[in-house]
Amino acid sequence: MPKHDLEHLAGTYAIAERFVERGLRSDDSLFTPGREIWSLAGFEELDQLYVQAPDVGSGTFEQRLQAQIGDGSPAAIQLMAEIHYIYYLPASGGVTGDTKRARIGEILSWATPPVELPADLAEILDHGIGGGGVGFHTFKWASVSYFIRFGLAWKRLPVGDRERALADPWVFRSVTDSVPTTGGGTYARESLLHLVHPDTFERIFSRGEKWALADRLGSLVTDQAADVDRRIAQIRARLETRFGAGFDFYWSVPVVAMWKPDENRWTSFLYWAGRFTQMADFDANERDYKLALANALTPARQAVLAERADWYAPLEAALRSKDNNLIGWRETDRFLKWASAEPEDFNAALRLVWAEDVDPHSAMEAFLERLPKSVVSSPGQRVCLASVLLMSVDPRRDPPYRPTPLQLAYKLTGFGTEQNDEGQRYRLALAFFDEVLARALVNGLELRDRLDAQSATWSVTSVDVPATWLLEDRLALERYRKGAGDIPEEPPEPPSPPIGGGGPVARPSLGALADELLLDEEELIEIAALLEAKRQLVFYGPPGTGKTFVARKLAAALAGDPARVRLVQFHPSYAYEDFVEGFRPRLIGGVAGFELVPGPLKRLAAAAAADPAHLHFLIIDEMNRGNVAKVFGELYFLLEYRDEPVELQYSAVPFAMPGNLRIIGTMNTADRSIALLDAALRRRFAFIPFFPDREPIAGLLHRWLQRHRPEMVWVAGVVDRANVRLADRDGAIGPSFFLRADLDDARLGLIWKHEILPYLEERFLDDPGRLADFALDRLKEVIPASVSPTLPIDGVGVPNAALPD
Repeated sequence: MPKHDLEHLAGTYAIAERFVERGLRSDDSLFTPGREIWSLAGFEELDQLYVQAPDVGSGTFEQRLQAQIGDGSPAAIQLMAEIHYIYYLPASGGVTGDTKRARIGEILSWATPPVELPADLAEILDHGIGGGGVGFHTFKWASVSYFIRFGLAWKRLPVGDRERALADPWVFRSVTDSVPTTGGGTYARESLLHLVHPDTFERIFSRGEKWALADRLGSLVTDQAADVDRRIAQIRARLETRFGAGFDFYWSVPVVAMWKPDENRWTSFLYWAGRFTQMADFDANERDYKLALANALTPARQAVLAERADWYAPLEAALRSKDNNLIGWRETDRFLKWASAEPEDFNAALRLVWAEDVDPHSAMEAFLERLPKSVVSSPGQRVCLASVLLMSVDPRRDPPYRPTPLQLAYKLTGFGTEQNDEGQRYRLALAFFDEVLARALVNGLELRDRLDAQSATWSVTSVDVPATWLLEDRLALERYRKGAGDIPEEPPEPPSPPIGGGGPVARPSLGALADELLLDEEELIEIAALLEAKRQLVFYGPPGTGKTFVARKLAAALAGDPARVRLVQFHPSYAYEDFVEGFRPRLIGGVAGFELVPGPLKRLAAAAAADPAHLHFLIIDEMNRGNVAKVFGELYFLLEYRDEPVELQYSAVPFAMPGNLRIIGTMNTADRSIALLDAALRRRFAFIPFFPDREPIAGLLHRWLQRHRPEMVWVAGVVDRANVRLADRDGAIGPSFFLRADLDDARLGLIWKHEILPYLEERFLDDPGRLADFALDRLKEVIPASVSPTLPIDGVGVPNAALPD
């Protein structure tokens, strides 16, 4: 129930009941029982002296109040003092009991004869039920006015209506709502609700605070049209099934963490940490794989420290294992390439971070000084890499560093801010983990070591909210995380130079997109740079290499809004009239005729011209399936000479291609039709190859499976082996066939039988006997489960000795 159950507040609620009996049910007095004080006549007198004659002059509130009512009747003065008592009774914080008693006593001193504040009532003022908020501290005059106007309305009600309101909380609420809170008197109204019906209305004396609660826990509200108090009643009923009837919105830690996380930042953080660490699978999901990675690195560490030559294989196996989801695959690739290219420098750096009997954090700083920024450039990723290597010494003492989760954790707890110095970054992280451990101990949360603290931090800030949690908990955690705002890992890139034909267009960072697509960021940056320089390019390659998918994702990222991206697909019957403009039959004034209709090119060009601050994109899918020269028409000229208008075939109005319109085409090389493209078209487009054995697609299937379906990672070896046997880059099997969240042995068999083999059968029409070499079982026989996907096709890639011929 909403009533606060603290023992020392029992007296406060007892006085509230006395107020209901003497002040609302009768015209009696709180201070002098038997004397008529809470009467209609008393409220009418105060209405004339105080409400209708406001004093906005100088002096304290009490000085101005004395000027207003000091000449009034003793009963009216005592009623004002008793109103002040009810005003102060529920309020906690901001005003001490001594101050409350002094101000009430001053008002009582104006009466003749003076009245004393009863000792039992005076003592109760040392306590309070809830904070008064801004209304209590700033709008006292308005709250006092509200009490007087409420008293007038209440005393004018028939006795039967008053009894119904005292019996039914919602009838009473309708009475309080009928009195305007002019000037900010909401504290008086909300406190009255709780004092009179504490079992129904919360001890929340701010209507804004009530709406905040109803909004933040709105998923528990079944009747969205209900008023705020009924919404909160629905929320309480739902939460009582979990936390019991005695929970409090301000004292119960789980509830506070759900709707008011900033009230105590560390309390909220530790509450959510406890929710994760107490899950049965916490170790399996967040701790065990880190310990496994540390163990996997141990043989490489031992070999390096012993200066043996067999250090590379265990290092690569550890960093490429499924247990390493701590370092990005791009950083892993570059780090291992450095190891192969500069083994002496690499070993010297590793001996620094893996040295024994030295301060590990000083060793990390020395390692980072030796790690070339051309290998790993981001400060956060550099420290992350170093911390993972340091785990092989003692992962419980030196857990992994992840920049973005830690930055969010710092903001959520108010701990501090990220450091620029790389070494200081890790030291700050360890200090944070130690703070988590210390506070967890005080709060009864059992954490074993820094690795637990790191895992808990990662869970609170980054782990997908468990689907098994109740909806209100999932939404509350999402709101809690978002409350700290966006956390950029590195400073954003500066805007790019102005684009011809438009204003400056900001170029977004492609790091997040590269990670999502599992493509190399440098490759994406190069593609974006080509697109900026050439303004149109073509992705070409065999089916299933993700050409259209990447084109759409890249276009949306560069445009900043998918609404600024349009896709059309060419086919043999597609014509200039479909693409640029053409006449179409229409009823014009009821008569059949023809109307000139712009195609997608002209419509998108108009949108781009009207929005020069943003890039707009046209994606032409399956570009080589149409007769490009006939479909493009004047576009051959317009693509090269942007902003120079020409007359089109049908319209007399000159048309120009705006400088902020980009075009990405996709072409399938399986039918060899790309070879028929004329030189004029080739000169106007940049061409980006999408082949399974070349960047940016090389290794994509292996990376995707390692992240999403690690138990099926061997499929990448099967596909690579099939492509080696196929020996046809233009008709190779692309990875997209297998990028499925439900991929398992059964699904793979269906894909191979109904998609891959029919595709290959068409290619082997002149030599059907070759199809037997591509049976899935035969390919699986020669692919070990640990195979790497990189194959030496056409001299590209790293040879893999694990694959027999």
